Amino acid sequence: MTGLAGVGSVKRVEDIYDDPQFFIDGAAANDVRQGINGDCWFLAAITALSGKPVLLEKLCVAQDPNVGVYGFVFFRDGEWISEVVDDRLCLRQSDENYTTYPTEYLLKTYGHQDALHTTKSELIFAIERLPKEFRDSLREGSNALYFASCRDSNETWLPLMEKAYAKAHGDYQAIEGGFPGEGIEDLTGGVACVIKSEDVLDKEQLWKELTQVNDKFLFGCCTRRGTSNPADEEGFVRCHAYTVLEAREIDKPKNLIEAEERENKIKKKSKKNKGDDTEVRLLKIHNPWGKQEWNGAWSDGSKEWTPEVMKELGHTFGDDGLFWISYPDFLRYYPEIDRTRLFGDEWTVAQQWTAVNVPWTAEYLDTGFKVAIIKPGPVVLVLSQPDDRYFQGITGRYFYRLHFRLYKEGEDTYLLRSMEDSGSNRSVKAESDLEPGTYTILVKIAATRSEDADTPEAVIKKFRASQTEKLLAVAKSFDLTHSKGKLREKEQENETKKKTDAKDKALKELMAEREQNRKQRMRERAR
Repeated sequence: MTGLAGVGSVKRVEDIYDDPQFFIDGAAANDVRQGINGDCWFLAAITALSGKPVLLEKLCVAQDPNVGVYGFVFFRDGEWISEVVDDRLCLRQSDENYTTYPTEYLLKTYGHQDALHTTKSELIFAIERLPKEFRDSLREGSNALYFASCRDSNETWLPLMEKAYAKAHGDYQAIEGGFPGEGIEDLTGGVACVIKSEDVLDKEQLWKELTQVNDKFLFGCCTRRGTSNPADEEGFVRCHAYTVLEAREIDKPKNLIEAEERENKIKKKSKKNKGDDTEVRLLKIHNPWGKQEWNGAWSDGSKEWTPEVMKELGHTFGDDGLFWISYPDFLRYYPEIDRTRLFGDEWTVAQQWTAVNVPWTAEYLDTGFKVAIIKPGPVVLVLSQPDDRYFQGITGRYFYRLHFRLYKEGEDTYLLRSMEDSGSNRSVKAESDLEPGTYTILVKIAATRSEDADTPEAVIKKFRASQTEKLLAVAKSFDLTHSKGKLREKEQENETKKKTDAKDKALKELMAEREQNRKQRMRERAR
């Protein structure tokens, strides 16, 4: 890890923290602080789980703080996998430059001057040495970490979990960029889909699902495309992942009602129908940066707040990355919503992997799946391909998009089809209530060739000497994942063997019976 650009040093947990503890008062949303890595989507997923702490607590299945070993589990390609890591973490600073590292001094200028873009000769400034306590704080506790960290200076669960997740995929670089729903799926085994806000027809149904956050669903959301440094006019970081923590419907505060009445009176607007607009729908959002918040209606310090409402929602002001936003503004400023359905004991989960040849023409394949529904109820269908994040670089030149249709046996018209553009390319989904019966799922795979991508052979030749260890780990993940496609062949082989063994057993029993009868006849003749 010391070879990573920007990493100053690597130390064990006991050498970084004064009193290290895995959890301090459990896991909470405001524990999460993003580090240098661009994995806001994964941290947003972790934050989503903080509303249901039992889900996070299940991920660390074993730990020995004295030795410095931790075991985690993640959901990958339909099954739970384990990953073991030590407690060595990357720090921003290096001990070799203890007396001269860049943050030792503070440059002071007048407020109207731009220290970053003004030449030294034109700048009025003063330089003073930072206090020793501050300099030491950059080498100790959570503030010293290069990657993600907990807000508490002695809490360790987040950087260790992020390290295990990065190791499972090869390295930290492999987990840069993604969708919150992908991360939530990997942490819960749930099924995620991306909802485009502008395509939502039934906003009441979506709100109903949002109110079930931390129960039946978990939600992430992404801001508009573009770049902002550090934020746009509304306070959002562009192309950034956030988490929905709560959805609440409260009575409209008296101050807002009075303000609307005065405005309507001035504009001579007629009063709305009785019962309209008497409640406010609000969502609690978290920025994994642990700072930088929305600055519109219901933001910290806005006119909408009253002491009574703050008490009702349990909210306090502060730039901690936690803020509230109205439901209409949520749909306006978050164009993509990651919705993950969680599965409890009341669900039955089944899966089947197979391998297919992808034709040049995008047509539905001969290979399909049959599903038998025993009783009426909700059904979630998912068509997946191996998660190529685990073997980035050796995926080849082809990019595959999945589609499926569901037919009831004996009918020619499909009942259901997979969602178009559901976010991640690793799977497509569909949900519906189905009646008992037998259904057929037809599959279509569209392949796109990229001339710019390297072939697996070229990648292996390029990195076999410089990154041998990582290349072997990635290749192992590739082989392990694609062996799933041979499960059907293995099942057929087992079935054939089972029939052969049954025939052999029956033949042996018949021969034994004949031998017994022969001996019986010989004994009778001897009498």
